[in-house]
Amino acid sequence: MPDRRQLLDPTEPRTREFSSVHEVEAGIARLRRRIADIEAIDPRVVRYDHDTVQSIEEDISNTILDVFGVDSTEYLAHRQFQFFRSANRVFANDDDAQEFFAQALPPAIALIENLVLRLEEKRAGLGQGRDARLRLALEGLDLHPRIARACGHLPRDGRYADAVLAAAVALEHLVQEKSGRHDAVGAALMAQVFSPDDPVLALNGLADPLERDEQRGLMRLFEGVVLALGNPRARERWDPAPLEAVESIALISLLAKRLDHAQPRR
Repeated sequence: MPDRRQLLDPTEPRTREFSSVHEVEAGIARLRRRIADIEAIDPRVVRYDHDTVQSIEEDISNTILDVFGVDSTEYLAHRQFQFFRSANRVFANDDDAQEFFAQALPPAIALIENLVLRLEEKRAGLGQGRDARLRLALEGLDLHPRIARACGHLPRDGRYADAVLAAAVALEHLVQEKSGRHDAVGAALMAQVFSPDDPVLALNGLADPLERDEQRGLMRLFEGVVLALGNPRARERWDPAPLEAVESIALISLLAKRLDHAQPRR
């Protein structure tokens, strides 16, 4: 059981530290749903003492708790959110109370919109930090020139998935150019060009089983890149973190460099 002093002492407010833009955006989406809940209240139809009103008040408090945390300034200020929270008056009748309730709805929306603005500021700060980290990481890599040209400008716009896709597409074009196989694409292209049994391009001397295994493994990597990272549909569902994007681009660049040293066999 908590110590009595813990129950009596006020909680020390803290500022929530968000770890990602996605986390902030999820909080913004939840708060906007609470705004929509309030906007859906028609005080000409819904009475101030209806169960729906109490449910919305509880949802608002719980959302602020989930988004900002139990010891946040935001939750400590609104943990018992009520549309009538500032009413220190006795109402003459129900109509008087209902009028006050109707007047309380716009300020409640404004309050939650202010919380959304706080999160949008945090999102902007995280986004700037994310861009800077990605640019520094990319600048620290010795990327293959064609890969760098294809995707280097996109992270500056926050288009991380697009940057990875552009790098993968550039790799596929490089394979087509070096092999002369412009009639094939994707995994089929990689299987034709790098097949360890009868390759168009050899990535090593293919002198023994170990080298043929290496050729096969690299073929699988080329196939995996175009299937997973060069897939436009995957891009629509994928929002890579900065370092994840850097690691993906670095892998693609490594394969492009191996391709530079490949030797024709047919």
